[in-house]
Amino acid sequence: MEDDASAMNDLLDAAIVNSILAPTPSLSEPMHYQQRQKLELAYLRQQAVDLKLQLDALTSTKALEVQTSSNYWEKVARNQKLASEMATLENARLKRVMEDQLVLASALEKVLAKRPRLA
Repeated sequence: MEDDASAMNDLLDAAIVNSILAPTPSLSEPMHYQQRQKLELAYLRQQAVDLKLQLDALTSTKALEVQTSSNYWEKVARNQKLASEMATLENARLKRVMEDQLVLASALEKVLAKRPRLA
């Protein structure tokens, strides 16, 4: 995941550097209208490509974050379900132990309640 993020950051850095270092036409030279239009069109096309790369990088980063967060919550849900099932099993076991203890206690009461025979 960190490799993907660093690769996307590298792409973004390259796009930013390219947009900063893109050659701009010199204003001191007289340009014909058509030549200026061609240069502007080429510049805008390059900028569109750079922005598309930036958008793709950001989109894939966001998709990765969403996937990671959904995996996290799925793990949390699984852990909670497992804990709930384990608690239910423990509860049933403790109820059986309590019932056995009650049976034993009532049997002991009956034995102690009987009068001993004195000979």
